[in-house]
Amino acid sequence: MKKGIKFSLYILGISMGLVAAGCGLVYILKCCGLMFRAWVKIAFFVIMVLLGLALTGGIIYILAKVFLLPQKEKRKRTIQKVLAAGGIVVTLIGTVVLGFIVLFVSAFAYKPEHVIEKHGQKMVAYVESFLDVGVTYHEYKNFLVCGYDEIGYEWYGDGGYDPFTGDPVPEPKNYKFYDTQGNIIAQSERQWGSAQDTDDIDITEKESDDSAFPPEKMKCTFNEADTRAFCEMSYSTDGEKWKETDTGYHYQFFFGNTGYLVFSYNWAMQHEAAAIYKSANGGKNWIFVSDTPSDQLLQNTVFFDENTGIFEYGAAGTDSYLLYVTKDGADTMRKVDLPAELQGQEDKIKEYIRGLN
Repeated sequence: MKKGIKFSLYILGISMGLVAAGCGLVYILKCCGLMFRAWVKIAFFVIMVLLGLALTGGIIYILAKVFLLPQKEKRKRTIQKVLAAGGIVVTLIGTVVLGFIVLFVSAFAYKPEHVIEKHGQKMVAYVESFLDVGVTYHEYKNFLVCGYDEIGYEWYGDGGYDPFTGDPVPEPKNYKFYDTQGNIIAQSERQWGSAQDTDDIDITEKESDDSAFPPEKMKCTFNEADTRAFCEMSYSTDGEKWKETDTGYHYQFFFGNTGYLVFSYNWAMQHEAAAIYKSANGGKNWIFVSDTPSDQLLQNTVFFDENTGIFEYGAAGTDSYLLYVTKDGADTMRKVDLPAELQGQEDKIKEYIRGLN
């Protein structure tokens, strides 16, 4: 039994050491703008599963030894055998249940990896196909790591397949790619959110079975006391058939009759689609202006006046932080390299961008 205890403690120590080392390496790589490639994660996962099975075997060995230990009194011997046998059964059932949970989670978390070249860059592509088919692209570094930040995204619509295994490879319905400095180098002609001017249309009770989102026309009731809130909006692609949806979060800003609405409408892992709408009559009609300048997760957006606004992405003080500024009501965006000590501080950013040309 001593050998079993020693073996189990040895396996447990190795497992905890590997987990601590793995978490530390992941954090260090993230700080450097890197992350492990998929095969490294899979290899680590397999090693941890094998160590888990070894630990289970060690525990069962210890309990079996306890089961076989002699006892002078019959009553104590019976209790000992029942407890030991129960421990073995519980350990086996727990291992099987945990194994099914791990397999279930892994099946949904698994993202096939492909190394390809696009737009003159070598990239690592990860396919997400749980509900719809999307591909995220990261900068290729070497066989161990790739860039942490996304430099491209493609959306293929509904499915549940790997587009790179098809022959020929299907064309994406929507895409956007960036260079390593965060500048857009390629995008589809029509991005989600590219709507036309809206008219003042009355909302009807009709529903659409196939309305697209984001809308060509929309109406929404706002609580102007809340800058950031959740809302339901009615939208239509033709002004006749209307459908209601929850936009997720949205930001709203009003300066007299001029108003801005920024809302997300499509989220997948570490990216999202978000659109900017503008009103010139206090929110009665809304006109689409543009998509937000990046499809990374929008951390914060503020309009300081009817023309000037900012869009912040990533964590302040890290390499993932991005700041875009507009001074013409979101018609154009400019990426600004903001000093680290000002990142995430609205008042200081406001003063800083006033001095920009």
